[in-house]
Amino acid sequence: GDEHRDIWAFGCLLHEMATGRPPFDIKSWKDLATTLTHQHLQNYPYSQQLHPSLAHLLKGIFIRD
Repeated sequence: GDEHRDIWAFGCLLHEMATGRPPFDIKSWKDLATTLTHQHLQNYPYSQQLHPSLAHLLKGIFIRD
């Protein structure tokens, strides 16, 4: 529902605030839509750059089972 989208959007903002870049390496809105609807992130590659608590939170937001 909407609450999941809100949490996802919050994760995107939090990630960008912490790293200075978006969480996805995409070139177009179409690529973003494809990533969000058809692909699952298998890992969170920024874990080593962030405090462990923040990395854990963002992993929980971005990695879907």
